[in-house]
Amino acid sequence: MRIKVDPDTASKQVRFKVYPNNWLARMFLPTLNLTYTPDRQLLRFEGYSNLIPAKGKGNQVVIDFVYHETDAVLSRPLEAWLPAAAAQVVAASNSGDSVPNSS
Repeated sequence: MRIKVDPDTASKQVRFKVYPNNWLARMFLPTLNLTYTPDRQLLRFEGYSNLIPAKGKGNQVVIDFVYHETDAVLSRPLEAWLPAAAAQVVAASNSGDSVPNSS
């Protein structure tokens, strides 16, 4: 496999083009284009997918990944997001009991 690196200095992203080394293999295997952020998070995948499309033809895909702030405090308490489950967890933690298993 060959990897061609194309740094984008304006956006500080790095693009990788991954393709087979052999010319014959390049005729049958697709090229993959990957875009990463400076902190190594995948932003975009462009290439062939192994998912079977409805029409049965080859399926080139473009997948854009979005990462959300995970260190931010929830805008509302956990109980407001998951009232039943959170109520059980809060009740169990306050009483010192174990959390009931839902299965």
